Amino acid sequence: AGVASVLLAIGVAQPAWADEPGLQLAEALKQAVARNADIGVATARLEEARSTRTKAWTAYLPSVQAIGQASHSSIDDVYLDMSKLITGMAAIMVPGLTIPKDKLPPPTLLQRQNSLTGAISVDQTVFALGPILMARAAAHNVDAQEAALEATRREITYQVSVLFYNAAAVERLIRAAERAVALADQRIAVVEQRRQAGAEGEVTVPVA
Repeated sequence: AGVASVLLAIGVAQPAWADEPGLQLAEALKQAVARNADIGVATARLEEARSTRTKAWTAYLPSVQAIGQASHSSIDDVYLDMSKLITGMAAIMVPGLTIPKDKLPPPTLLQRQNSLTGAISVDQTVFALGPILMARAAAHNVDAQEAALEATRREITYQVSVLFYNAAAVERLIRAAERAVALADQRIAVVEQRRQAGAEGEVTVPVA
């Protein structure tokens, strides 16, 4: 019963073995640390602080951007003969004008265009005061939460130790009292046996 009272006092659900006489203090401390609600809250706050510290440094992570472009033409290669266009325009503007062939441009080959282009850019922050201040504040918060968790753990350990030994002392007193009661019952039984034996041994003397 003493061990169970220790576990209930620290907010730990009573396990099946809580009333076993062989439960040691180390096991009680282990159960208390694992199941205590205050330690759970302190641990969650520490994990949150560590996550915030990590996010504060993400501003210094490089930013990578990749861009790709591809084009494909289904039209075959064609020749563009500008000499006919020039000759026709000249005949309209100056009737009877003849342009020598060696003065006209040769046909131009228009080839089918297929292209594939790509570009990768990397941006790296060299210095930024804001993230540094945030990271420093986050680091201080992590230290504070670690200290708070350790203080909570020590407080729970102390409370469990005190309650454990108090419960053990009460159990010893209860056992001593039970032994005293048992011994008293034995003595009462012996006295009762002797009284009954004396009553049966009495002799009745008749009166003349």
